[in-house]
Amino acid sequence: MRQQKNIDSSRVGIVGHSEGALVASIVASRNRMVDFIVMLCGQAGSGREVLLEQNRALFATSGVHGSLVDVRVNCLREIFGAIDSIAVESYEKIFVDIAERHCADLSKEQRKLVSLRRTDAIALSRQMETPWMQTFLTLDNADYLPKVKCPILAVGGSKDLQVLPSNLPRIRRLNRRRVDIRLFPSLNHLLQHCDTGLPSEYMLIQETVSPEVLSLLYAWIIKR
Repeated sequence: MRQQKNIDSSRVGIVGHSEGALVASIVASRNRMVDFIVMLCGQAGSGREVLLEQNRALFATSGVHGSLVDVRVNCLREIFGAIDSIAVESYEKIFVDIAERHCADLSKEQRKLVSLRRTDAIALSRQMETPWMQTFLTLDNADYLPKVKCPILAVGGSKDLQVLPSNLPRIRRLNRRRVDIRLFPSLNHLLQHCDTGLPSEYMLIQETVSPEVLSLLYAWIIKR
């Protein structure tokens, strides 16, 4: 970008969404040539924390009873903890064993409701085998955001169920001098106006990105 003749080389930044917001933080913490970053629905903590919060929010909003949601979250917490000390080849067996133990008192229908059947545990083990997921679980933005020296805009939606809006004040605490946070009402993880915020709505919404968010990005970046 800096090499393009129509680009102001002193005003080049990064806009990242979700995991891309985490990448923006990492790059800016290491490269002083980044002039600003915009974190759209970005996280404050580790991927492990994000996924546990996400699962609780998604299943609760879907109408699953709180006690069953607790089973789901506690099972995932143990699985994520086990990953630190077991070989990838053991994932399937251990994930299935952990799910079976947590679901010992649940009916087949209840296990289906919280996606903790044997097939679900196997599918989760396949997902967790990927290099990105193993990295994402341990990446913690608390290791990067305090080191960012450029202006930061963190944007979130009040109905984001994947990276909860509670991340915004936590992001500000990590870099108080440089972070500007903005929370938009009734926007989901894709920054669309929505009803529930559930991912099942995403493809049903005509709006791509809220005009209010786009207007904010333009105004904020132009001032940099």
